[in-house]
Amino acid sequence: MTSEEVLRVRGESLSHLKSIYGDDAETVIANARYGLISGLLRDVLRKPPIERLTLSDNIDKVVVNRWLGIPLFLAIMYGVFQFVFTVSAPFMDWIDGFFGWLGGYASGVSPDWLGSLLADGIIGGVGSVLIFIPPIFLLFIAIAIMEDCGYMARAAF
Repeated sequence: MTSEEVLRVRGESLSHLKSIYGDDAETVIANARYGLISGLLRDVLRKPPIERLTLSDNIDKVVVNRWLGIPLFLAIMYGVFQFVFTVSAPFMDWIDGFFGWLGGYASGVSPDWLGSLLADGIIGGVGSVLIFIPPIFLLFIAIAIMEDCGYMARAAF
């Protein structure tokens, strides 16, 4: 095949491509390449789904906020303090009253030296220790609730 024949076949092919696709050969070839690349990318790449903020993320935005975190922590600790001592006050009064009555009874039915030992030493000492059980119990309950809901981990952050 001579060069004139090659040029003639080339011209006929270009005319044929232009009549079929309506564009010149370079555009047809570029479109075919980009189509192949788009198909390969569609098969290979997976776009991660757009993540929506969960309730936990929204809570984190407030609780670990630079400006709201510490005042919120102080307010929650004040609430825990009020809860513990308000709820435990009747129990503490009951324990104090019971051990006061028990000490008075023990000093009334025994000799002075034994009554003083029992009322002021043993019963008073045990009562002084036991009076702290209700607030300690309620404090541990409040801390457990804050731990279970995830606040303590956020507050530590």
